[in-house]
Amino acid sequence: MEPPQPPSPEQIRSGLRKLRWTRYLSHGPIVAFAFLVLVELAAPQPLSDTAHRTANLVLPFALAGFALAFWLRTRPCPRCRLPFFQARRTFAGGRRLPVWNDFAGKCLNCGLPISGEEL
Repeated sequence: MEPPQPPSPEQIRSGLRKLRWTRYLSHGPIVAFAFLVLVELAAPQPLSDTAHRTANLVLPFALAGFALAFWLRTRPCPRCRLPFFQARRTFAGGRRLPVWNDFAGKCLNCGLPISGEEL
């Protein structure tokens, strides 16, 4: 039985593109909702009412983005096949626990940048 072939640069670029877009779809609606809530709280009355209505429309997308963020944590790195945004770290007492960073610019395991610059 032969060992698995490493992925080609084009496969890695495609996988990174999917990771980037999934992260945009996850975090974008959450940021938009937070911005609208801040506008609603700080703006004068006519703008506050508009922001309130818009925030009500964006809320389902923000909730979907929140759920998508948990799914995003399990997505594999296209190069090393380990979860891109999760690593196992050894803490005091020798316990190996998972550590997540949803905003990481590089794979927490192999260091592959999400921008795909260093292929």
